[in-house]
Amino acid sequence: MSFVGLDVAGNKLMEINVFSPGGLDSTEVFTSVKFSHLIIQDLVKKVNHQKNTGRYLSNKELAVL
Repeated sequence: MSFVGLDVAGNKLMEINVFSPGGLDSTEVFTSVKFSHLIIQDLVKKVNHQKNTGRYLSNKELAVL
């Protein structure tokens, strides 16, 4: 998975959201750091790279791309 959301309560992982990770806007407000546009740009870059190369990229390859 290239991008997922984790729901954490205290020190417990409650849920892994793979279809609707969301939460970027809330996290930016909470941390006062604007980063969501960078994540979206990176995801688009990875999708385009995979389309342009015409081959499947493993999660490991995507992670370091």
